[in-house]
Amino acid sequence: MVIINFSDFAVSDLPDGLFYVTSEYLSETQVRSNIGGMPTTAGEFTISTLASIPAANVTGATSAVTVTGEIKVTVDEGDPTPTPTIGISAVEFDDLKVGVYVSDAKIVFTVTNGEFGGPFAEDFNVQNLPDGLEMWSWGKDGNTKFNVGIRGTPTTAGENTITSATATIPARNVTGATSAVTVTGEIEVTINKANGAAVSGAPTEASKSANSITITAVTIPSTPAAKA
Repeated sequence: MVIINFSDFAVSDLPDGLFYVTSEYLSETQVRSNIGGMPTTAGEFTISTLASIPAANVTGATSAVTVTGEIKVTVDEGDPTPTPTIGISAVEFDDLKVGVYVSDAKIVFTVTNGEFGGPFAEDFNVQNLPDGLEMWSWGKDGNTKFNVGIRGTPTTAGENTITSATATIPARNVTGATSAVTVTGEIEVTINKANGAAVSGAPTEASKSANSITITAVTIPSTPAAKA
């Protein structure tokens, strides 16, 4: 075989995303057509060539040489890219009490199957904080965590369920995300009653009558709830 025109060996009907690059002479009986690209669609494909190769490419041929056969190609579904998700958790929320100031608590947003790529602090907020607590700081912690600082003095004992203020975080915060990322999880928080106030001494009886008892006065600190 004497190669005159490599383009006579081009192929067509390739899977989506693939393309013919060039042909390469391997031996007197073989020519290889090189294919490049990345498949974009799964399915079955039949690759075709010219129906014949011009005689000029084949030593001794007096007319075009018929090309026979067909090539069946299967493109499988690729491994899907894991979808990023974001969960929330709490730090330093274990022993909150009415009247006791807290400054080092935080809500942590953690992304899986991705990394935070900004992020934009205004997109990270929580709701249903206990009365007296507020968000006060926002900051990235490595590539997969974002912290929202919480501070304040709880004013009401009881149970609270803290959640993200929005069901999703915009895609602009997560590298590679093509749509808003779902936030999952909720945080159960208990605000305990304060331990009560210390007094100057046990009350003692001052006087009594048939209808009443009077006890001595006791001294209560000006900020009783601060006493743990």
